[in-house]
Amino acid sequence: MPDRRRRRTAHGAYVELASIALHRQRLLQEHKGAQTRNLQIEEQIRKMERLSKTIQSLADRPDEPLLEAIRRNTEPEVEPGEKLESRESRVREKEFRY
Repeated sequence: MPDRRRRRTAHGAYVELASIALHRQRLLQEHKGAQTRNLQIEEQIRKMERLSKTIQSLADRPDEPLLEAIRRNTEPEVEPGEKLESRESRVREKEFRY
């Protein structure tokens, strides 16, 4: 019964609205966290699939050098809309002065 009385006043309606807004904010944060976790899990699945392909190719062709098979199968897959970054754009080389 106290909920009904609280909603009948302007202040009670404001308090109810504020609690709904806070609950909505918590749900949005949980949703964003779940999306991030899903992306991480999908990336791990892709890595495991590439590793599985590498193992399968080694089983199919045992005479192929190990490093070559790993390089061939671990190259990052690029989505059609994405641009492939070069190593230089991701890693800054340090200049050493003697």
